[in-house]
Amino acid sequence: MATHYSGESSMRVAHVGALALASVALAAAAAVTETPVVGTSSAAAAAPTLPKSPAGRVSVMSFNADEMLRAVDFRETRDMEHFALRAQVVLKALNDRGPAVPNYAPDIVLLQEVSHESTAVIASQLTAKTGYTYRVAVDAAAGEKAWACKTCTPAIMRETAILYNANSMTVPAGATPAHSLLKYASSDAVPGQAWISLGQATIELKQISSGKSYGVYSVHYRTATQVKNHDAYTVEWTNFLKKRMRELYPSSTPIIGGDTNNTHSYQAPLQTSSAAGPGAYNVTKSGAIYGIDMLASTDPRTAPAAPSYDYDYLREGADPHDGYFDKVHRTEGAGEVTTFIACDNLFGAGNGGSSQAQAIDGCSGRYYSDHPFMWTVFGS
Repeated sequence: MATHYSGESSMRVAHVGALALASVALAAAAAVTETPVVGTSSAAAAAPTLPKSPAGRVSVMSFNADEMLRAVDFRETRDMEHFALRAQVVLKALNDRGPAVPNYAPDIVLLQEVSHESTAVIASQLTAKTGYTYRVAVDAAAGEKAWACKTCTPAIMRETAILYNANSMTVPAGATPAHSLLKYASSDAVPGQAWISLGQATIELKQISSGKSYGVYSVHYRTATQVKNHDAYTVEWTNFLKKRMRELYPSSTPIIGGDTNNTHSYQAPLQTSSAAGPGAYNVTKSGAIYGIDMLASTDPRTAPAAPSYDYDYLREGADPHDGYFDKVHRTEGAGEVTTFIACDNLFGAGNGGSSQAQAIDGCSGRYYSDHPFMWTVFGS
């Protein structure tokens, strides 16, 4: 297959402060904690309850927020508040069990399906909920669908972003935020689907305590319903990013994470040494079934114990009241599928606080995306 990609588009770093928060209630899933957790209304950030990662270990979180298609969706912040609180709740609850390696406050947060507007909200919500300061290292494009160039051929969306914890990480002097553009042949666009290149956010970050540098990518691939020969393109895109990582950050530890829209074809290029990019990555994915979201690095994966994703939000084959399930990868009955889609559609239309959403069990106070967030600690 011919290679179809272009270089990086540079952009500026944006720093985001905390916003005043409305009171929200979030019921944590039973396997994590037995009682609902209620967020308090406050303009000030909470006192940190998650530990900061030690020198040589870095906590990385990836989250497809589903917050870029419609302005009415990303202007309503309820689901993004739910995510930030849920992340804090889950990691703290797991730490309360006394794991050998604790779940640290995320050092790096990789976002997919975000706009400039929703990226800012997520950064400020994480700041308020965790007590650490989160800043935007690489921003997404502004507006609906995060168009970077709607009239280009192919059109370009820039809907991935990278956040960093300013208490533990820094952007080195001279580091340039960018997006690498992954393309495919126009003839390989599925009929009826737009020919679009997605930008993959990338930058170099440095851990303050150790001085160790990390080259980072937040990735989001097109789907098999949009691109023919999807498995082959997934391998090609992954090989390109792995090679580009070595070219951009030759002295840094690589970290690649995000939503590949493919349960298997991204893994082999990452896990093997090849001409496409020396060095085998350690790969973790979000569950045996829902394996399209992943995190990978050449550093060893230290924590958490499996699963490494919000299992009780995306619970496979469990009681439907224990967690919401993705509308595609689900083993529950048709009734539960219907209620999830109804909730998903309400939030997508900016109606997460409506009476209709409140009438669906757990929807208005719990929903945060159709993807569970995942996290991993890399380093020995």
